Amino acid sequence: MNREFESESNRRLQILLEAYREACDVPEPGPNFMPDVWRKIDARQAVSLFFNRLARGFVATAFALSLILGAFVILPSQQNSAFFSGSYVEALADEPPPSGDVFVEPVHLEQK
Repeated sequence: MNREFESESNRRLQILLEAYREACDVPEPGPNFMPDVWRKIDARQAVSLFFNRLARGFVATAFALSLILGAFVILPSQQNSAFFSGSYVEALADEPPPSGDVFVEPVHLEQK
């Protein structure tokens, strides 16, 4: 039974390949055959090469920006202000108290 199945499969494959050969033209090799093939390949790859270069440019830019920002964060600041050297509590203590009615009660309850 396996031989019958294999012979049937081979016969169907041969019929399929013959139909394919009839449907497709076989290119005749000539002096410009290979240059034409490479020209078609290069035309298809031109778009992907553009996006590849664009992506590499974005990666290089992101890397450079991350190095610059990392150096900005790591290197000590040249300014000696209270903002850089003081704590949050010290900065609040140095501020003058708010003037006027800045703090308003949201609800006023009267006792009877």
